[in-house]
Amino acid sequence: MDIIIIEEKFSGSIESQLEQALLELKKRSKEQNIKFKNIVKVNIFLRELGNEDFTEAREKAGELVKSIFKDSVPAFTVICQPPLSGNDILIEGHFLESGKDAKIERREFYKHPYVVVSMDEGKYREMYTGGITTDKGENLIYDTQKSFDFAEQLLMKEDMTFGNVVRQWNYIPSILEFQDMGGTRLQHYQIFNDIRALYFEAGQFKNGYPAATGIGSSCGSVTIDIIAVDAQENYPVTPIKNPGQQNAYSYSEKVLEGEALSSESGKKPPLFERGKAVSTPNENNIYISGTASIKGEKTVAENDVSEQTRITIENIEELTTKDNLKDAGVDLNGDTHEYKYVRVYVTKKDDLPAVKRVVEEKMKAGTAVYVLADICRNNLLVEIEADIITSK
Repeated sequence: MDIIIIEEKFSGSIESQLEQALLELKKRSKEQNIKFKNIVKVNIFLRELGNEDFTEAREKAGELVKSIFKDSVPAFTVICQPPLSGNDILIEGHFLESGKDAKIERREFYKHPYVVVSMDEGKYREMYTGGITTDKGENLIYDTQKSFDFAEQLLMKEDMTFGNVVRQWNYIPSILEFQDMGGTRLQHYQIFNDIRALYFEAGQFKNGYPAATGIGSSCGSVTIDIIAVDAQENYPVTPIKNPGQQNAYSYSEKVLEGEALSSESGKKPPLFERGKAVSTPNENNIYISGTASIKGEKTVAENDVSEQTRITIENIEELTTKDNLKDAGVDLNGDTHEYKYVRVYVTKKDDLPAVKRVVEEKMKAGTAVYVLADICRNNLLVEIEADIITSK
């Protein structure tokens, strides 16, 4: 998997800029000799908009994706996280490299586009889908349940469950805000965690939970993106734990904010792995979850964005040392600290220069994207996710 980034400045309305940016993606793919049909996932980041304007922009983006890609419509999502380039729009186009022996099928589920990639005569299958969300986003509990319901049904359509999900992104509006419900003080992120647990606890996670990112969005509704894998045993899927960080799904309630949706079951921790290794017929992938300045289960280096960035990268490096991977049962060829792709979430625009300086100094990243977003704790200033891909 490789990536094209479109982050030029475009003019005109959001709708006009969306069209210009998608056409630029098409142009760039042609210039780089990339088959347009090999693009399987498109992520569109937008500046902050009102909810109605964002809903309109998301619908327009869907129309444009379908008209520009024609019979090669990718999975796509529209995310309300302002690009820190200062522009209104940033686009990621994720594509399979030319020449890979893969069958790419474009499918729909209730008009929702998704992509299935099959290799080795169907012994290995990947499913890409994005933008699983509700129309308006008026009730976080309802919206979260509806998104998980749809994701579950889509997985079932492909003979998969949440146990097949290897990578998940959870975009949660106003992630740190609280709401009162019948005298109960509920945090948005904790609402999401409690509902996710209802869907995950009944699943079969023989290969661990997904690698995941739970991050804020500044408008829109709860939105879920997933990559799921159905593979035979010769293509293992392996969870990776970080010796310096407690497993997120083992967090104590003292680091979880607000009250539980259910007083009987209590607050649920975030159910994800620190990383996930996936062996495909062509390459080895490591999906690194959204990572922050946490040691054990505690935030460290509060109020120091440069130090938080350094510790975050240190956590990622510790996760992906060859010794730690070997302990997890992963034998990865190549440099485990050469990142194919990095996405950096920053909570304060003015912190970008400091964050960027540390990222560029410490990480060997082929591509890095910076967006503005709230993180799941109010004392965290930066979060980083990454992909490592090595050939077999």
